[in-house]
Amino acid sequence: MSENDSRIPKWLRDTQIRSWEPEILLSGIVLFGLFRVPGLLDNFLWYVKNNISATEDWDNFVSFMKVAVYWLITGLFLHLIARGLWIGLVGLSYVFPKGVNKEKLAFKYGFKNTILRIPFPVDSIERLERLCSSLFSIAFMLFMSIIGAYLYIFVVLFVPIIIFTLISDYTVYNQPEWFDYYLMTVLVISGIYLLDFVTSGLLKRIPIFSKYYYPVHKVISTLTLSPIYRPIYYSLVSNFNRWWISLFYLIFFVSTIAMAMKMNSSSGQVDNWTNIELYSRRTSLNVFSGYYEDRNVEYSSFNVQIPSDVIETNVLRVFININMNYHDMIKEACQYDSLSEVIRNVDSLKLTCVTDYYHLFLNDSLVTDYQMKFHDNQRTSQKGVLCYLDIRNLDMGYQELKLTRPDTSRVISRVPFYRVKD
Repeated sequence: MSENDSRIPKWLRDTQIRSWEPEILLSGIVLFGLFRVPGLLDNFLWYVKNNISATEDWDNFVSFMKVAVYWLITGLFLHLIARGLWIGLVGLSYVFPKGVNKEKLAFKYGFKNTILRIPFPVDSIERLERLCSSLFSIAFMLFMSIIGAYLYIFVVLFVPIIIFTLISDYTVYNQPEWFDYYLMTVLVISGIYLLDFVTSGLLKRIPIFSKYYYPVHKVISTLTLSPIYRPIYYSLVSNFNRWWISLFYLIFFVSTIAMAMKMNSSSGQVDNWTNIELYSRRTSLNVFSGYYEDRNVEYSSFNVQIPSDVIETNVLRVFININMNYHDMIKEACQYDSLSEVIRNVDSLKLTCVTDYYHLFLNDSLVTDYQMKFHDNQRTSQKGVLCYLDIRNLDMGYQELKLTRPDTSRVISRVPFYRVKD
């Protein structure tokens, strides 16, 4: 018995021998729950974009979280298949201790060499055991590495932006000059850390560089949750061919980015697999089905909705979604803070502020004769305001409803519809 083996307690050796039992149990239970996670993440994204913020940062976050879940599902699924083969070999080794009866087969030429290369049952079981345990560990390492990477991005990028926004007039269009240097520094340091990760610790082997790289690596590794999966990472690097492992990490990194970008670009699309060349999703050239309550409930517009794309009545019902991302702009536009100190009916003030903030146009004419009321749209799980527009004077044919805000000259939403008159 080696010195390392003598340090392993008996209970741990027994657990190692029977590790396949908790592995199969965990894989089955976790897989059962994981298949529901992507749908839950979509629901989370839908809620956030409806009520908090419609920025693409949330799309990126959900896309990477879904990719992390898919990597975990793939690893655990392969682990279950490998464990199934392992259990089959264990059973066969009991029934046929000597394995394949090569003499009885009496194969010739290349077929004989194929049979001769089949290992002894115990050797096959041991190899498959190593593969199963490795797959189980790698699946969780890949999952945690993606989670850790996004946590790092959140801490070094999003947190500073949030802080600067609270203490100054920072915006994406009005950021201080030194912030560009900060972003560049973060990008360079992150690139160095990523290069070291993909190359299985190549930079740690450079004597002079590693001395200065160590404190940087220590901070980033903590933010990326590296201590959790570090034993798995270095076990793979030190026990397998380092360059093959580096190639695997590179493929993992590139495919993760590609899958996340694909999911992000195809968000809300019914058909993600076809790529029609003569087609455009440009807003001014495309009719978004989410504008119409009777056509697309799952991907309803975050801005405005009407009942249908064909209106046969003299009244047009318009629902405008209120997003938390616009709260500060709405309050500032109507001087909410100062007025709330002198107006007793705060609810009426809220409605007035929202009504004054959004402007509705029918074609190119500003609509002024309407009244808004708060409305909880239970069909789409959105909260906003509802109003009714008199369209009896509109001619029969193609019409367009436009929604604008006073803080921008561009149109937020263009909702085409066809007016039908008796």
